[in-house]
Amino acid sequence: MGSRVLICGAGPIGLATLLTAKALGAATIAITDVLQSRLDFAKTLGATHVELVGVKGNVDSDHVTAIEKGLGGPPQCTIECAGPESSLRLAVKVNSLYNS
Repeated sequence: MGSRVLICGAGPIGLATLLTAKALGAATIAITDVLQSRLDFAKTLGATHVELVGVKGNVDSDHVTAIEKGLGGPPQCTIECAGPESSLRLAVKVNSLYNS
């Protein structure tokens, strides 16, 4: 209840996770993906912040800053639902900055 949640991946598993987090009372939910159309759909399901991220390359610290701003603070829970290396890197980077 009342948590700030980051979900990496807006595919079927990520969207189911979004709905679950919302049903369990998450205060704010950010979700990331490589496709804007998935993010647009996630917004209609209740995501409070969406972040378009690239498939390749280094994790940009601007994404981390934008996620924190969109959530109203650092995420208290990060759930990786996509699988690509870039998504895993983002999840690790966000958690290492705020949970160390």
